[in-house]
Amino acid sequence: MINASKARAIPESFLQSNMKRPTMRRLIYAILLLLGSAVSANATVLFPYFVDIAPNYEDGLTEELKAAGVPCGLYHSTKPGFLNSNFTEVEDLFKETLPSDVERFEQKRGNSMLVVYSSVNKKDDALNTKTMKSYIYILRRADNSFVAAYCEQEEEL
Repeated sequence: MINASKARAIPESFLQSNMKRPTMRRLIYAILLLLGSAVSANATVLFPYFVDIAPNYEDGLTEELKAAGVPCGLYHSTKPGFLNSNFTEVEDLFKETLPSDVERFEQKRGNSMLVVYSSVNKKDDALNTKTMKSYIYILRRADNSFVAAYCEQEEEL
C-alpha cells in the first residue's frame, strides 16, 4: 500500500513527454487503412490528392463551382495550399504523382476551364453491379487561380 503522505506528484514535464498522441496515430492508421482498401480494390482513391491541393476544405459546393457545372461536391476549397498556389502548380503536381489509372478531361467554361480527374473504385459486393467513382473538379480561373471540389458517386455498371 502506498503511503499518501510520502507519494510525490508526477512532474508535469514527465507527463507531457510521455503522453500518447492519439491524433497522429489515428491519422497514420486511417491513411494505412485507406491505402490498403485502395490496393485491395485495384483503385486509386483521389481524396488524399484533393487534400494535397486543398488542405483548407469545407463541406459542399460554392455557387461558382455549381455555375461551372460541377454536379456534386462533398468538399470544396477556395484557398490553395501553400505548395501549390496556382493552377499550373496543381497540374504539375498531378502529372508527377497521379497513377496512370486516373482519367483526366477538361471543358472550357467561359473564361475558365473545368478540369476533372476521375477514378473508379470497385465495390466488394457479391454481384459486383455497382462501382464507386471518385472525382476531383478543378476550376481554373482566367487569372490562373483555382477552386477545387471532391466528390464520390455510386454508379451502376
